[in-house]
Parts: sequence; C-alpha cells; structure tokens
Amino acid sequence: MEEAIPAFNVAQYRVEHCPINENIMVKASAGTGKTTVMVDRIMYLLHMKPDLDMSEIYMDTFINEATNQMNERLQTMMQKKYFLTKNKKYLMWLEQQEQMHISTIDSLAYDLFREYGVDAGFGRELRILTMDKERKDIFKDLLSDCLSEDMSIVKQIGMTYTEASRLLDQYWKDFTRKGYTVSEILEMDWGKLENMPMEEHLQNTFRNVWRKFDEKYRKLKLEKNATSVQDLFFDFGHYLLDGIISCHNLSVKFLFVDEFQDTDITQIRTFADLVEETGAKLFVVGDAKQSIYSFKGATDQGFDMIQRLLGNIKCFSLRNNYRTC
Repeated sequence: MEEAIPAFNVAQYRVEHCPINENIMVKASAGTGKTTVMVDRIMYLLHMKPDLDMSEIYMDTFINEATNQMNERLQTMMQKKYFLTKNKKYLMWLEQQEQMHISTIDSLAYDLFREYGVDAGFGRELRILTMDKERKDIFKDLLSDCLSEDMSIVKQIGMTYTEASRLLDQYWKDFTRKGYTVSEILEMDWGKLENMPMEEHLQNTFRNVWRKFDEKYRKLKLEKNATSVQDLFFDFGHYLLDGIISCHNLSVKFLFVDEFQDTDITQIRTFADLVEETGAKLFVVGDAKQSIYSFKGATDQGFDMIQRLLGNIKCFSLRNNYRTC
C-alpha cells in the first residue's frame, strides 16, 4: 500500500492498529500526526472492543486548548464515519463521547484526589488554595526554633533570618518540582564541610527545618482540607505511590498522555502506578526535543523512565513531517 499510495503512512498505521492489550510509547515531532494517531487509536479500540465504555478512556495533556482540540477532532471523525457508512453506532459514540475523561493533567489529579483522598484524611470538597504565606510562615517558625537567641543569626549561619527562610522555601520548591520528597532530600549527599563551622551549622539547620516541615505542612493541609496548585499532582502522586491512597477500583481501561516530554518524575511514576493498580493500558506520545517545562521539573529522560517502570511497552516513532514538506 505504501508503494501504491504515497499518502499512506505505514508508521501511523502500525501505532493505530497495535494489539489492544499493549502499552504504547510514540516518539513524534511536530507535524507528524500525533493527534491524528491518538484519535485513530481510540476509534480502533472502540471497533475492536465492543464492550468498551467511553467513560473508561482517559486522555490527559497540559493545556485546555489541547483538550478542546481533541474533543473536536473525535467528534469530527465520528461524524465523518457516520456520513460515510450511515452506521448508527457512530451516532451513539458521538452522543457518548462527552463521557470520555479528556482533561489537563492537573484536572485529573484534582478529580482523583477528591475521589480517593478520603483514605488520607481529606474531605471530598477538597479546595485549591495558594498556601504560599502559610508555607513560608512554617519555614520561618521552624527556622526560629533552630537558632540560638544568644548569638547573631548572621554569625550562626552566615546570612540573615529573612535570607535563610527565603532560601529554604526556594530550595523546597525547586526540589518538589523535580519530584523529590523531603525524606529523599534528607538522604542526599550534601557534601562534607571541614573547618567551616558556620556553613556546617547552616547545613544542619536546614536539615532540621526540613525534617520537621513535612509533617507540619501536611497537617495544615488536612486541617484546611486543601492543597495548592503547585502541590496538587505532587501530593496526589506521593499519597498514591506511598500506598496511603489507592485507585485500584478506578474504572479506566485506556490511559492516554499527550506531550509526554513535559511530564515530571512524580507524574511519570504516578501514571505507571495507576497502570499497575488498575490494569489500564498506557499510550504516551511526545518529543523529548520539544520539552518546554524543564523549569517545572520535566525531564528528557521521561521516555526511558516509563519504559523502565513498565517494562512491557511497545515503542514507535513517527518521522514523516507534513509541515516541512
């Protein structure tokens, strides 16, 4: 077919028609038909698995514009199929399509957190707050407790109280963006400081503050029945990964993740855990060269990481670029 019909894309065909019981990873640059492949894959699944309910398909991306585009592309495809075949099943699928869980990654985390966060002590009306001031206040209080009142703070740790509390908060934000928990931070090699008493005191002070911070911040969130936008997926992911909450009864058969190159370590581990817990099949697509969220902790090793975590995943590559030709 490829020889007879130059427009036929055998690489897309292989992805779309991969057996339905396979996890799939697609590396594809801009213009190679990533959205088309996902839409056609969904249509293939619906044809090959007649008992598949639309509500059992989850699709996640990073921006609302992408979710709207995916909804429109699916609706257009089903309309075309009906006009071509007059088969009423396409009308039925078109009516059911709104039951699909097409959302941003943060929206998915929020919905699942509200549903399953009760196991961790949260109420179902979980709120999203900024919590910047509350977090910084905790750091300030803990830092104050760790410092002596008999000596200048600058002489103790080499910086002012304000500078130290700001640095604590900035380090914490940078680490959590990269998916590290406080316990993992404390286990890191901070380096040895010989004949540098002030710097050593600063290290020890920061360790003591972080050691106490995690518990106080967690309790505050439980009291407020809230989390922050920044903490949303991190909190949900680590409650799930630590076994505090479980999504084993989540009704999901297929989980699609678009722009996979922009996921961070926590998100990658969480998606792998959801697949293991629910038995869903994973479909991820993206291009490591297009990652734009490294400042949020996205890693160019994401594809390698999901392959290590799942083990059994089919790898594909799309190369025909319609934009450049």
